[in-house]
Amino acid sequence: MTRNPLWRRSSGCFALVAIAVASLGGGCAGVPKHGVIRIPVVTLAESPAAVRVTVLAVACGRRIEKINRVRQLEGPVYRAYITDKLGPQLVTVDDHGKILDNAVVVTFADLPEVVQKSAQTGVVGKLEVCRKSIVRPGLTYVIDYMLGDDEPVFALIDATGFVHSLVGYADEDPD
Repeated sequence: MTRNPLWRRSSGCFALVAIAVASLGGGCAGVPKHGVIRIPVVTLAESPAAVRVTVLAVACGRRIEKINRVRQLEGPVYRAYITDKLGPQLVTVDDHGKILDNAVVVTFADLPEVVQKSAQTGVVGKLEVCRKSIVRPGLTYVIDYMLGDDEPVFALIDATGFVHSLVGYADEDPD
């Protein structure tokens, strides 16, 4: 089952309200689905050769769970989820094979205390996976949560604990 972005916002306050509304409103059923952008899943073979080479090099023999192709103003980017012990590593690559981000899985205890506090108060939900970017300046952290049984939310938090954005996903099912 593929998930798609439903909303994103850089203001922590707006994001908290949106999460509260989503969790109180019964998840996707309470949120309008018009304007939802579908994120295509592509196979490794369908991705450009430069993307394949980079993703395979980062994977180092580990299983590639899926690859999303995301359109951005600068051109398409590919987000590869690579199996790791604690959860999937997330590697973002442009269509020329350049790594834009590489978020490795870390334990919650390995997060700086200020990021832990922000993660605990920033989103009401079950903590799923913590990742630390090894490419982005400012050590951005990607924290995955689960609202209810099936509503994933991803928070981008910097090293100061500031929540830059939250991203929620909705099923492709138009119901």
